[in-house]
Amino acid sequence: ICYENDNYLIINKPPHLLTIPSTNEPNDSVYNRVLGMGYGCYIVNRLDKETSGLILIAKNKFARIMLKDVTKKYMAITDKPLNPESGRIVANIKKEDIGIKRFVSDEGQLAITNYQLIRQENDLFYYDINLETGRTHQIRVHFAHLGSPLINDELYGKNLGNNELGLICYFMEFVDPFLNNRITKRI
Repeated sequence: ICYENDNYLIINKPPHLLTIPSTNEPNDSVYNRVLGMGYGCYIVNRLDKETSGLILIAKNKFARIMLKDVTKKYMAITDKPLNPESGRIVANIKKEDIGIKRFVSDEGQLAITNYQLIRQENDLFYYDINLETGRTHQIRVHFAHLGSPLINDELYGKNLGNNELGLICYFMEFVDPFLNNRITKRI
């Protein structure tokens, strides 16, 4: 737990943990763990199983309804740079007919990803990501579509031998509607 008050929790989710239970994994998820702590659990932002980082949870339905804008920032890590080093990716995303994969298609939903290279280290490229839309696998699909899949993304790229996906939700900010103050967390 990175932050807690009477109405909200911010959790730092490790990789390989579901946000909500699935048919294949019904017993261990962020949702199950929060319920096990005795809280209500209304997930505000979901992360892919492989993605690590900050998840905001409302402890009750009213707190979830009252919450308005939540700002999230991600770090994406690749082993091949994007060109240009910063930009705005506007590419619609559609779900494949079978399975969980998505792909860029004019028939898909609008998806907009802003990115900025922040550093290069040991043949890896680190990007700051700001999303204008929140589609499933959006960052992963956009980077793979441009020929620069995230490291260790077995679904859209390749695994470099490390099991941790190169995607982290590292920043979250929102205004608590009950306390009328800005809550900011960074990992």
